[in-house]
This record gives sequence, C-alpha cells and structure tokens, in this order.
Amino acid sequence: MQLFEVFQIYAFIQKLKQLEERVQELKAETGENFTKYERQIAKSIRQITGTTESVKQKEHELLNISCDPHCPQYISIAALAKKLVANYKRPGNPAFAQAFLIVRIASKAPHVMDLILAELNKACIYTVPKHYSRSAIAFGSNEAYYKALGFQEDDQGKRLRASTVI
Repeated sequence: MQLFEVFQIYAFIQKLKQLEERVQELKAETGENFTKYERQIAKSIRQITGTTESVKQKEHELLNISCDPHCPQYISIAALAKKLVANYKRPGNPAFAQAFLIVRIASKAPHVMDLILAELNKACIYTVPKHYSRSAIAFGSNEAYYKALGFQEDDQGKRLRASTVI
C-alpha cells in the first residue's frame, strides 16, 4: 500500500470519528433518541435480496430516511455505514446486492463512501483501496508492476514495501 493510500484511509477514519463525536454531542444536547431511524435503516438493509428490484427499492427507502427532516443527515449516514458493514457478518447475507446498493447510494451521495470505507477498515484492517491486475500489456515489466504496488528498491536492488520504508 502506498503512503498516499495509508493517509487516505487515515483521513476516512478521522472523518468517521468526527462524525461519531457530532452524533454523540447532538444526542446529549437534544436528548432525542434517533434509534427509530437506525432501526429503519437496519431493517431495510436486512431485507435486501439478490434482485435489482430489491436493491432499487431499498436504495429509495434509505435515501428517504437520510433526507428525513426530523433526523439530521449525518446521523442517518453514520448509521447506514455502520449497519451495512455489520450486516456483512450475517449468515446468508447477499453481499453482491449490498455492494451494488453501496455503489448506487454513493453515486447519489459521494460522502457516504468515505464513511463506509472507514467502517470497513475498522472491521478489517486489511481492506485494500486498489488492486492492480498483473498484465504485461498494462505494465510491460515486473518492475513496473511492483512499483505500481508501492514497492521500492534499496541501494542493493532489494525490493522493499512502502510500509517498511516509513
């Protein structure tokens, strides 16, 4: 993983922490309980099936919840990211349908993707932001491929990962 990608993941996690702090502050100030919206989000996510119709319907429901004037958008978005990642652990989970839902929602609200990536990284630190397929056409040589992956060479010509250079 290249240094830029490490900082990018760190920025996503910082953004998630700030959002969680804002949620806690709002709950403390207003005394309101937004669990009703969190339950609606969780229910919609659990009801996703592997059909395009289901994904479109749940996308519409989730976007309506996030636009509800009674619930601040950052609370619904934080709950959405948390519930989506938590639902991946459920047995029988339609992961491809959920991934499709994430892409559809992120195309309409791009800031959601940063929070989902931060939640994914909290759940599994081995999330990788990029994957390069090894192809002679794309890279030409093994050295170019390894350089794209973030490897560097020391003075003796030995390959080093960017994470070991830091």
